[in-house]
Amino acid sequence: MTTPRCHCDICLSELPIESFRRLKCGHCLCTTCIVGILKTRPVCPQCRAPVREKEPQPIYLTIVGTKPIALVVTEGIDQMDAETKLISVRAAERKLRQVADEQKRVCGETVPELLRAIEDFKVRITPMFAKTRSQQTEIEALKQKLGEAEAMREQAERATALSGELAILRADQVTRVSELKDAYMKRDRERARADAADAQVLRAQRLEAEAQTEVRKLKGFLERGTEDRHGQKNKIITLQKDKADLEQQVQGLMGELWELRNQAPARSDYTDLELEDTFPSEYSENSSPHRASGSRSRDACV
Repeated sequence: MTTPRCHCDICLSELPIESFRRLKCGHCLCTTCIVGILKTRPVCPQCRAPVREKEPQPIYLTIVGTKPIALVVTEGIDQMDAETKLISVRAAERKLRQVADEQKRVCGETVPELLRAIEDFKVRITPMFAKTRSQQTEIEALKQKLGEAEAMREQAERATALSGELAILRADQVTRVSELKDAYMKRDRERARADAADAQVLRAQRLEAEAQTEVRKLKGFLERGTEDRHGQKNKIITLQKDKADLEQQVQGLMGELWELRNQAPARSDYTDLELEDTFPSEYSENSSPHRASGSRSRDACV
């Protein structure tokens, strides 16, 4: 069996793994390239990290044959199930072909198990996964439609519930509108009664003002009448007093006249006539007793 060889990214040579060294940065180069860069420019040609002379280290790897790798790949393929993605299945088929080509190039032969796995992938597994993928896509579409249908059903149920609630709200709204109308009508009636009461109050106030005006007028009339009566009463009292004074004066004069008549008997008749013509009978009758005696004496003479 040919010794496995590795590819140097700098000189593009395929050399045994013993001819490679690992730099501190992690990149691996062949010893020839490492000697060259240490002489010219001591940096890694891939990442430009500094390279010192004693830093490159040998690579210790255990290289296995292609056949065990093919068996591992085959076992991994056997573990695939319906949940594996189609792209992973196709990638596995592609890797199997790469392994087979590499094995044939290195070893000059291909492991029969690997060939069977590739054929199984080509004939059965890949079409099955493609069909499964198609079915999954269809299932997802159906699930989406089912979800949409479920959403529509829930929406319909919500719409039905909302319709019921809307009917209740409408009935409540009608009731509230009716109550509001009744309240407005009651308010209008109360307002009309209030307006009527205000009108009555205004009328009562107007009548009261008119009555107060009439009362003031009547009081004025009464006060003026009272003043007039007091004035008339005072006048009457004054007149009565004057009358009493005059009566006293008349009586005094009558007494004097009677005395004078008694002193001059010849002129008594003439004097009586003068007195009767001068004073009223009420004063002559209430005069002094001299007249009575004079009258009696005159009657006796006749």
